[in-house]
Amino acid sequence: MEDRIYIIIMNLSFYIILLVLQILTPKMTRKNIYFGIRIPEKELENIELKKIYKEYVLENIIVSIPSMILLSLWAYFYDNIVVISSLPIFIYIAVLFLVYLRANGKVKKLKQEENWEKPKEE
Repeated sequence: MEDRIYIIIMNLSFYIILLVLQILTPKMTRKNIYFGIRIPEKELENIELKKIYKEYVLENIIVSIPSMILLSLWAYFYDNIVVISSLPIFIYIAVLFLVYLRANGKVKKLKQEENWEKPKEE
């Protein structure tokens, strides 16, 4: 019983680290790459891009909290060691990736709507 609680605490710490990294990733990449989409330098301060980032952070938090709770409960009540230790983390990573893909799609759509030209190759 106590072993499960330690594993869940360890998993929760991984979930929180992954969430922080997920939220910071778009800010740590190159300036002109936003959610994997190349953006012209003059558009980096675009209000819509900032709005997409705020929505991205909010969606991550809204999706992460219930996911953390459900995956922790699942790991607590399941007897298989693989399910307890690693499978919930991979599922959580997949959930976070879906949130990232959603933001990527929004930026791609915005770039198409605004008809931003391709930046010159370096």
